[in-house]
Amino acid sequence: MTQIIIQRLFLSIEIIVAFILTVKFYLFYKEWKLRLRSRTMRLPDSIESGKPVLLYFWTSDCAQCKPQERQIERAKNILQQSGKTLNVQKLNALKEHSLAAVMNVMTVPTTVLLDSEGTVTTWNPGLTPAESIVSQYLAMQEK
Repeated sequence: MTQIIIQRLFLSIEIIVAFILTVKFYLFYKEWKLRLRSRTMRLPDSIESGKPVLLYFWTSDCAQCKPQERQIERAKNILQQSGKTLNVQKLNALKEHSLAAVMNVMTVPTTVLLDSEGTVTTWNPGLTPAESIVSQYLAMQEK
């Protein structure tokens, strides 16, 4: 009886580990694919090249977009106090559909941080707090 319980316990652990590894691999693949796409994509002319930029995808009927804008402003202010500038490009996901598709935007708001070479460093679907944006920006600057 004890041996059956131990076998089932080990089987359950194997299933959980396999699930976790599958999820981690999927997330790695998704990020890798996004980085690969970002190297070959053409950004709109309104985005300055050679400088880091935060792409902010929104729509007019988005309920979380106004709070996201406040978080982005807060992040800009926090970085400005430390002498850094956060360039933000506000993009309507419906009007910039092709760029939104390349950036894998499935929900709004979505923020995508690009380094000075135009490579995706972070991708945030949904409402992202100002502290996260600041820490992602500072981590990108350190690389």
